[in-house]
Amino acid sequence: MNRFLVRAMAVLCMLTMITVIAVPKEAEAQGHGQVGVLNVQPLFRKVEILPVNGYFMVDVMLYDSNGYGDLRNVTVNLTDPLGMPVSIVQWVQEYYLFTMSSDLAVYMQELGPVDEFIKQEFEKKNITLGKIAEVIYTDERNWEIKDNGRRYLMERNNGDIYVYQENYFSNVYGDELVIDRCNYTHTNNTQGGLDVCSIELKFFLYQLEAERINITGYDNKGWLCYYEGPFTLSPESAFMYVVIPVSAMNATVVTMFYVLSRRRSDKMAQVLSQLAGNR
Repeated sequence: MNRFLVRAMAVLCMLTMITVIAVPKEAEAQGHGQVGVLNVQPLFRKVEILPVNGYFMVDVMLYDSNGYGDLRNVTVNLTDPLGMPVSIVQWVQEYYLFTMSSDLAVYMQELGPVDEFIKQEFEKKNITLGKIAEVIYTDERNWEIKDNGRRYLMERNNGDIYVYQENYFSNVYGDELVIDRCNYTHTNNTQGGLDVCSIELKFFLYQLEAERINITGYDNKGWLCYYEGPFTLSPESAFMYVVIPVSAMNATVVTMFYVLSRRRSDKMAQVLSQLAGNR
């Protein structure tokens, strides 16, 4: 009887552990996520590797049923035949840049152009704001700065102002990412009370040699999706840039030879004609 009870308790404990592990965590109220909605991992909808205007483009589309605000990071890792990294690039939805003193809040109480003092604070961190940069005051704790397609978020917290950049593309290893060409789009569709989101990221890289590509997407709860496959592009051969000039040069030589030959023939004809006339 005691053995039966021990076995029953052991089975019950195992079932309890499996249930706890299997039940997804609930999503926090972040971005477009819904409170009380079961949090699930993001999924890849599309991965394409294409040559575009002399660059290599990695086109990644992810889906997250908890909404766009739940996606946090996408990292693209290109490796050589030995599995060593060739280039690692990433997209981060909100990337921490630096911290400013809360005394600067007085410069951001009104809508309008960014104050020169704020621009100087950004320049200390090697960030240059454009002439059309504009402050958007949301409340006493939060501001936004819109600057030619870029969006900076500023949040007051414990006497300091934390500055973030939204939709931040960067090189993690190497410098092959062409940051100014990278872009993103996202859509949100409500289905059955859930805020459904797809986000498309386009990473533009200088042409490089790589064997495989690994892509990892994370959400705010740490759930992830993973893709691995061959890197199917190769840099254009320098031979392509040599053949054209050489071919053109050969064509020019042939043309010149033909022209000179015609001139010699014409001149010879004139000589023969003169000789015939003298007779």
